[in-house]
Amino acid sequence: MVQVTHQIPLLDSLEVDAAAWFVYLYGRYPKDSVVEIEKTYTQGLALNAPDAMNQGLWMAAILSELLAGPTTLSAALIYPFYTSQVLSEKKLGELFAPDLVRMVLGAWQLHSLEVLIDQGRSAGNSEALRKMLLTMVNDVRVVLIQLALQVFLLRHLDRLEAAQQKRLAQRVSVIYAPLANRLGIGQLKWEMEDLAFHVTHPAAYAHIKQQLDERRQDRERYMADFMRMLETLIQTQKIKAEISGRVKHIFSIFRKMEKKHLDFDALFDIRAVRLLTQDINSCYRLLSLIHEHFMPIQSEFSDYIASPKPNGYQSIHTVIQGPQGRLIEVQIRTFEMHEDSEMGVAAHWRYKEGHGRDIGLESRIHWLRSLLEWQKELGASSSQDTPHPQDDRIYVLTPQGDVFDLPMGSTPLDFAYRVHTTIGHRFRGAKVDGVMVPMTTHLQTGQRVEILTRAEIKPSRDWLDKRTGVLNSPRARQKVQQWFREQDPVASLEKAEKSDKSDKSEKPEKSDKIDKLESLSAPLPDLSSLAVKHPSKLNTEALTIHGVDNMMFRMAGCCKPVYGDGVQGYITQGRGVTIHRMQCPALQMMQARSLERIVPVHWGREMGRYEVSLVLVSQQRDVTLKALTQLLAQQKIGILGLHTQRARERELDLIRLALEIESRDRLAELQNMLARLPEVIEVRRGE
Repeated sequence: MVQVTHQIPLLDSLEVDAAAWFVYLYGRYPKDSVVEIEKTYTQGLALNAPDAMNQGLWMAAILSELLAGPTTLSAALIYPFYTSQVLSEKKLGELFAPDLVRMVLGAWQLHSLEVLIDQGRSAGNSEALRKMLLTMVNDVRVVLIQLALQVFLLRHLDRLEAAQQKRLAQRVSVIYAPLANRLGIGQLKWEMEDLAFHVTHPAAYAHIKQQLDERRQDRERYMADFMRMLETLIQTQKIKAEISGRVKHIFSIFRKMEKKHLDFDALFDIRAVRLLTQDINSCYRLLSLIHEHFMPIQSEFSDYIASPKPNGYQSIHTVIQGPQGRLIEVQIRTFEMHEDSEMGVAAHWRYKEGHGRDIGLESRIHWLRSLLEWQKELGASSSQDTPHPQDDRIYVLTPQGDVFDLPMGSTPLDFAYRVHTTIGHRFRGAKVDGVMVPMTTHLQTGQRVEILTRAEIKPSRDWLDKRTGVLNSPRARQKVQQWFREQDPVASLEKAEKSDKSDKSEKPEKSDKIDKLESLSAPLPDLSSLAVKHPSKLNTEALTIHGVDNMMFRMAGCCKPVYGDGVQGYITQGRGVTIHRMQCPALQMMQARSLERIVPVHWGREMGRYEVSLVLVSQQRDVTLKALTQLLAQQKIGILGLHTQRARERELDLIRLALEIESRDRLAELQNMLARLPEVIEVRRGE
């Protein structure tokens, strides 16, 4: 099992030595912060509940190893008094500050997830449950309190019955260890994974532990010799760095064996060292030094400094061939990166606003970090004043504990269609948390929703009226529209033609973007002899629109279909049918929103010309433009527009063309000709 460096002072009874722990706190926290924690501790003692006091001290001490904020430690101290009903909610509010009370109540709210996991409803739902948990909380500190509770319970497994141990290990594996990983708290993640794995897979755990123990002495001697050799090399280059052996935790060994289908003997990272240095430049100097003296295994190199993991983790990982041909994993990172990887969000209360580091965390975790304790402790706005992100999803439960995600603002009817189309069609009412609610109720994350159904399938057209507010999700609206269209296709088509005049779905403008390119106002060559002001009009025999006779049509400006492309039609208000390419993003968006307006289309006879866009990447713009205009003139292809752009860092140019062409086959032929021009690197069709 991975050995976490515990600095928690314990008595012989394995209870936390409170006096020694406060001495430890004075060495790591500001004096006034520790005084506040001592005050909370004294209030807890006065409640005369030794078991709650011991558990609270353990939880607070676990978080103090992560340098969590003082208010978080105080809330962790008091949390067991509330969960064991020593303190009522009313008494909690009378004794403690509002911020601490909110944290305790918020941490208790997360307990509802454990019920779902213990009921065995987590299969296939683990990620939704984690997202739901993060959405339920307004303050990441309550998650830290729950993590500390799980670690406390895992460290005291002998106090639990076998069935309780298994339930604990299951919820830690499904929810809390992955959460610790998302929040970047490696120190707790590793310990929780190993302790839970010991319960869920005792045989596999024992086998790996035995393999580690049997070869420990030989491995430790080898690594000690290697680290002395490495230290000498580093000193010769005058790089300041700390070298330490890295213990691989048992669960990660098991996971790698399973993932790569390897036996224990084939794993290379059982032997591992970690180098900590002052700055990023020193990290790469160390990497160069190691690769210069030891053969690297190229397939096992990862630079998470240049490209951090989604949870913000940064480090360089490389595997080298050490003495005697043995493979060794080397991790290189700064001290700051190491603190982030071990302590994650827990330690960020200490950084002043504006001095924090944005190391590429996903947006939700970045928001969670902004709620950390330093906002309150250092006089910034409290977490309650921090605006919430524009999180557009909610997570709602069925009575059986299944979790479904929905757009923000969804109603019980939206939820019914999210569960199953037939349930939506048969909807007659809903209960939320056991209480009947109106159809217009906006659901909230964490609510349990029970759908009441009728025997017959009977959607109402009123549901589609946005003014009623009973159906708000695009997916549900699409299913209702689909049902009515299937009942009477002709009437549905006529209704679509007369739909609201405020339809804004036709937005053909869609900018093409190429990385590292900027617009230039470069002069264009004289194209007057080739330019065509307007594309030729299309004969109605060129297209057949399924189920519709003599209807106007036009080619969509966003995707510019040509004869031979896979196409579909979209019925517009007063402008007939607009023809889009099948893969057009605008068409896909409109299809999701108004499926009843989509009509099948197939090509008739090849006739007329179509506007099309091409994008060329070239090395020399002037040379390419000259060859390009000559080729288009020879092929008698009209130019409707031309624009160039220049790359800043590379000698590359982007040329955008708007052309008139007869068919997709003719377009493919032209693309091949353009690709053969000497200075052209790439030719592709524009959107």
